[in-house]
Amino acid sequence: MYEGGGNDANANADCRDAIILQGLTGGAYSLTLLASRTNNMEGLNIKGDGANTALGISSSDVQQYCDAGNGSNIWIKADSGDTINVSLSAGETLQTTLVAGGADYTIFNAASAR
Repeated sequence: MYEGGGNDANANADCRDAIILQGLTGGAYSLTLLASRTNNMEGLNIKGDGANTALGISSSDVQQYCDAGNGSNIWIKADSGDTINVSLSAGETLQTTLVAGGADYTIFNAASAR
């Protein structure tokens, strides 16, 4: 299901331009396949399915999903039983910052934030 609202860069409130995945039965999923079939997305919603979902993502997945290069940001809505597994490429490091209601993940390569 697609939740659209224009190309709105301030998507954190309601995940405009988002894909809503429903009917997940738990288990592990990857953003890779979905990212190769989308353009200019800002959010992904895996919340509300009642299943504990593990979502694997990488910086390449996020860049392809958002089409914004190294400045790509994705907002992921998830339930408390869901997990986000970040896969790092050679030379990348992950910084996790806890914020109200969730966490911010920033992936850095040797030179800058991705």
